[in-house]
Amino acid sequence: MIKITVHPHELIGSQLEILDSTSKNLVGLEGKIIDESRSLLYVKIQEGKEVKILKTAIIRLKVQNQNYENELMGKAIFGRPWDRIKG
Repeated sequence: MIKITVHPHELIGSQLEILDSTSKNLVGLEGKIIDESRSLLYVKIQEGKEVKILKTAIIRLKVQNQNYENELMGKAIFGRPWDRIKG
C-alpha cells in the first residue's frame, strides 16, 4: 500500500528509489536527491550521472539523518520546496 503524505522537511541529500514512473526506463533507479524544483527532483545516480525525475513518479524515500523511509506518490511533494518546508 502506498502512503501519500506531505513531507515538511528538506529532501536534498535524501536517498530515493523509483518504484513506478511514466518513463519505464527509470523504474528501479536509485540515487541521491541533489536538488529539486516545483515539478522535478534532480538525482545523482551511482554512475555519477544526474537525472531529472518528474514528481509524478512513485518513489521510496529515505530521509537523510533520520531513520525514516516511506513510499509515496511524488504528487505529495509537488510544488515549490520552500512552500512545503514552511508547512
